Amino acid sequence: MTIKLLSAAAALAFACVASSASAQTGPLDFTLNNGTSEVVVQLFISIPSTNDWEEDILGDQVVGSGDSVQVTINDGLEDCEYDIKVVFDDETPDLIVMGVDFCAINGESLNLNDGG
Repeated sequence: MTIKLLSAAAALAFACVASSASAQTGPLDFTLNNGTSEVVVQLFISIPSTNDWEEDILGDQVVGSGDSVQVTINDGLEDCEYDIKVVFDDETPDLIVMGVDFCAINGESLNLNDGG
């Protein structure tokens, strides 16, 4: 399971940029592609200045293996940098990636992949 998480973190790491600029002018959109063999049951995004995760973006929806979901962040903040937490349906540890610059990936995809 650790290999998968490292691979997933590496796939998300391309979006990480130190000290993102404040440039959000509207909603930020991205597609989460689940290329793992696990089901994603929760997705949390939060600003780095808090220790609390916001509401689960997926709600009752899950993202099965090989499926994708469109995500929109429309919080009215000027910040582009968020932390992301992905929760799987089994014993796989949560995936947490800090400091993702969502302005840099606006309209793009975040890919979760099994390692190997």
